[in-house]
Amino acid sequence: MASKWPWHSSTRRTAIGFREVISTVDAWPRFLQNTSHEATRFHFERRMLVAGSSENQPHESSVISLGSSFNRSLESFTSKTTGPSNHSPNVLSPCSQAPLRSRQISKYVRSVFGDPGVPGCGDGIASPELAERFMDSADSGTKDTLRQTCLFRFLMGELAAAIAAAAAAVSAIAAVVPEVKTTWAHFMSKYRSSNSTKEINDALNATMGVLRAKTADYQNEVHRHKSKIPSETYNQWICRVTEIEEQVKYLASKYEKKRKKSAFCLLPHTDLSKKMKKKDVEAAKLLKESEKLGDFMLVDQPPDAVVKMRTPKVENYPTLQEPLEEILKLLRNDKIKGVGIRGMVGIGKTTIMKNLNNHEEVSKLFEIVIWLKVSTEGSLENLSREHIQQAIVQRLELDIPESSDADRVARTISKELEEKKYLLLLDDVKKDVDLEELGIPDGKCGSKLVLTTRLGYVCSSMVNRVVNVKNLSQEEAWKMFRDTLQRPDLMGNPHIERLAWQVVKLCGGLPLVIKLVGSAFKMKKSNESWAHGLNNLRKWPEKEHQGMREMYKMLKFCYDSLTGDQKNCFLYSSLYAEDSDIYTQCLLESWIAEYFRGRCHDVRAYGHGVLEHLENMSLLEEGASTEYVRMHKCIRQMALNILSDMGDRRYMVKARETPRNPEIEENWNEMEWISLIDNELQNLPDQPGCSILSTLFLQKNTRLNKIPQSFFKDMQSLRVLDLYCTGIESLPTSVSNLLNLKVLYLNDCKALMELPPKIFGLEHLEVLDIRGSGIKSIPAHIHKFVCLKHLRASFSNDIQEAALNCKVISMVTTLEELVIDVKTNKERCNEMLDYTIENVATLNKLKIFQFRFINHEVVDVIKVVGTTPHICVPKAATFVSLIEKRDDILSSSFQVVIGRQHLVFPQIPNFYRYDRYVKHCSGQGSDPAISCVLSRADAFELVNHNGAEHLWENWNYKHEPAPRLLNRELQRYQDHSEW
Repeated sequence: MASKWPWHSSTRRTAIGFREVISTVDAWPRFLQNTSHEATRFHFERRMLVAGSSENQPHESSVISLGSSFNRSLESFTSKTTGPSNHSPNVLSPCSQAPLRSRQISKYVRSVFGDPGVPGCGDGIASPELAERFMDSADSGTKDTLRQTCLFRFLMGELAAAIAAAAAAVSAIAAVVPEVKTTWAHFMSKYRSSNSTKEINDALNATMGVLRAKTADYQNEVHRHKSKIPSETYNQWICRVTEIEEQVKYLASKYEKKRKKSAFCLLPHTDLSKKMKKKDVEAAKLLKESEKLGDFMLVDQPPDAVVKMRTPKVENYPTLQEPLEEILKLLRNDKIKGVGIRGMVGIGKTTIMKNLNNHEEVSKLFEIVIWLKVSTEGSLENLSREHIQQAIVQRLELDIPESSDADRVARTISKELEEKKYLLLLDDVKKDVDLEELGIPDGKCGSKLVLTTRLGYVCSSMVNRVVNVKNLSQEEAWKMFRDTLQRPDLMGNPHIERLAWQVVKLCGGLPLVIKLVGSAFKMKKSNESWAHGLNNLRKWPEKEHQGMREMYKMLKFCYDSLTGDQKNCFLYSSLYAEDSDIYTQCLLESWIAEYFRGRCHDVRAYGHGVLEHLENMSLLEEGASTEYVRMHKCIRQMALNILSDMGDRRYMVKARETPRNPEIEENWNEMEWISLIDNELQNLPDQPGCSILSTLFLQKNTRLNKIPQSFFKDMQSLRVLDLYCTGIESLPTSVSNLLNLKVLYLNDCKALMELPPKIFGLEHLEVLDIRGSGIKSIPAHIHKFVCLKHLRASFSNDIQEAALNCKVISMVTTLEELVIDVKTNKERCNEMLDYTIENVATLNKLKIFQFRFINHEVVDVIKVVGTTPHICVPKAATFVSLIEKRDDILSSSFQVVIGRQHLVFPQIPNFYRYDRYVKHCSGQGSDPAISCVLSRADAFELVNHNGAEHLWENWNYKHEPAPRLLNRELQRYQDHSEW
């Protein structure tokens, strides 16, 4: 549509965003009020409306803005016609001068909106829709007047042309009215300010981007270290980052809204710019603070309020549950400071207190619960002050040097606990305990004490309430026996059920005895075996030992039910310290060296069978993990008493004791077993005459730095020597006399740097463990151990040193087990693993090849279970290298996993049906590792494999018929990318 304005076409594409100036710049109302060129003002007002319009419809905000401008302009117009108004500034509000106002409004509106009767106005620019919006901004009187006098019609035209016309209008008016020049300069200043706001916004976004990345890095670091917690400094920093994040989001939203409006008129964002600049400075300050935050980001976690303990629940046994409820009730009483649990051995005192430790209410009543074992079974004394203090220090996770004296340790403990509400649990107290001497402060904060003991005088002196534990009722004992037996098929036999009832009666209501006897009868199936077992139980001889007669009678029965090898292994287990975790690998190797050699082909499997039977009989129980077992203190004491009654076997067991003088305290000459574990030994006899000594335990004597040169001279019968975690710096030359030595533990002997040359004459040595010792390089003459089957060593992060060790190990052709501890990062671990496999793969007798990494991750590279080898390698190339040298691995059955990943167990349905199985993780297409094994595999599993369809194609064309699982399942293969 052609424009009727002379300046319309010349500046069509130059006026951008002029509407914002019209709606916000204060100069325009002043100009409209002061100018005397009314015709020019009317034309200009009309152009303002056009500047806010779009191609088909005027912009709504332009209409509202024009309504406001219309009011202010009309006020000036009417004041010149009728004089100053006494009404409000809104001249469109109803007033008594309606006729005059009607003529004035009519003239103004016709000029602005167009009227053929007004020169230069043409046909106008109004439409009915825009008129209605314009009317909404006027009062009722104005609306009536306008409906009678105005023709609302709008011209159709392009948005750019309308804006250009508005800009041209300013240029035309500037030639006549000087005030417009000033207003236009102000507008251009605001335009330049708008550009500056965008730069500030971009800078703020960049700073916030870096800050967000830094925050994400720190959060990932915090998430990775589960053993630590964020510091308060870090938490406050995160709060400030979160706060500024929200503030910046608000400013960004506000800026975006303003920017969209500024597409036409470019609003000046002065206040917004200042706020953005301020937030940019604050964000930069947070970034600078983050540089120093790394060292203070994480701190050690405080000790857990409660350390849960493994124990049977007592809620189904009222005789045990009632004392527990009573103790909880006493703990709620502020006047009660100490509670004693009293009863005979095996009656359940410790079990009740463990249930108390685990009770939810206890964690709510106290800030921290401290469990302490105060004595050892068979001793009339409590543990030393230092032993108990060390246990407290470990529980509170205090950083105290080992050389600290007891008084200093006591002061540290007292300072740690003086402001806390603690619950102190003391198990098996034999004599009064001076809590103040240990560093336990008086319970001013509501702290409490609970202890267990068999002795009444201990309760009377240390606590002000005593809870006595009674024997189980016959019904409770019967229920516990049936729960232990777990043989409903036997209980359905009326003859066996009658015999079982008699057995329960003989157990005397002691929970421990019921558990042990029930485990023993679990193996019996016939009426005759149950009757025979009951008769043996009745004939058990009595033993007098401080109220433990019933216990010893029951335990002796369980012992008598064992076979010869089982009895020997059970008694041998009592050589370890009370309530200590016994490493099952070491226990089995010692049993084999003492008893099993020559008994059967697979002595290790035989030893595992004995171990499992003792666990089933509850004579041994699971320790801290599945790799350890424990022997209950009562059972251990019974085993030691049995040893003392055996005239054909002499032993000396002083584990966790301090011998006054080991040289003269005992006659070493007559001993078959000697156990001096975890003592404060500093010296040993120069040359004890121990011609029949077969086992010597000296482990955990950290102060033992030297062994006399002639110490082993008369120990030709020694089979097991355990020097684990001692302070020895060298082995004496007399070690060459240990001609029958089969097991030697030197692990964690950090001061031991090398093995003496004469040690390689030990032709019968089968087990050597030097992990964690000072020995960095495997001795070159280790192949002279012609019977060596089990080697455990440590590799540093030196690849060259590891390469030399691998070459030396590869010469020990008798090896059946190789365990390597690697202390390096994951990338170096993979490199070392590949190199080691390549060198030791030639050891054809190797059945166990295990890597233990610094993060406690264990990889069984080779593990033969029964006759089936299980292979796990990180890369396909490693597997290829392995099978090239050990083709016997892919024998009648095998399990192969290529690629290190967390999901170990197969996902194939009915996996157990397939003898030959391969799992490949994160592979690529069809590589040689897959091709060489597919021809022998029954089942094949891919995890996150790239290009599985190519594998299928290659198989169809290059190999014989696929394994039966592949024939059925590969077409429905799914890429398990989420694994």
